[in-house]
Amino acid sequence: MEEFDLPEIQRTSLTSVALTLKTLGVDNVLDFPYLDPPDERRLLEALKQLYYFDALDREGRVTALGKQMGRLPLTPSLSRVLLGEARRVLRCAPTSGLHAVCRADLCSAIGQGEACAGHRGSR
Repeated sequence: MEEFDLPEIQRTSLTSVALTLKTLGVDNVLDFPYLDPPDERRLLEALKQLYYFDALDREGRVTALGKQMGRLPLTPSLSRVLLGEARRVLRCAPTSGLHAVCRADLCSAIGQGEACAGHRGSR
């Protein structure tokens, strides 16, 4: 057994790290001064995954969806699934009773307050 374990940033997925840095305004996450720099190949893979999740555009800028994903305390893959499902539910959920409350909560969670303002009054 090694005397010291590998730093976490060198042994876990970097999609959350890359998305967080991007949403904080770090354009070049490859040149960021990490304490324990991760492998460049793994960072590039993380950026590619974020592009596939529509969190980044072709130029590597954070999309509106990417900003929403970054606000959730989930991995980018899970936040992408949750936000995709939330949008589906908001398009087809009934607007009365419990559905209206859930709908308003979903609107708030994904930052669609203006678009969903009519649902808040039904709480």
